Amino acid sequence: MSVYRVEGELGSDGKIVIAREIEFEVEDHLERLFENSPIGLVPDEFILWIGKRTSVQSEEKTIAISIFGLAF
Repeated sequence: MSVYRVEGELGSDGKIVIAREIEFEVEDHLERLFENSPIGLVPDEFILWIGKRTSVQSEEKTIAISIFGLAF
């Protein structure tokens, strides 16, 4: 499983890149790792965690989100 992040500005020069590859045993371990050590995802940025194990409804389907946050 790969984790991605946005590099640059969305809508102009932004692109999605792999944030970092790590090995984990179960999804819960990965969630706890991200919550407790966000610097491993996006060095030099602060992450505000918004939600955990929630969902978003679009017109066509429901998207399940394990952990959701904003980096700035």
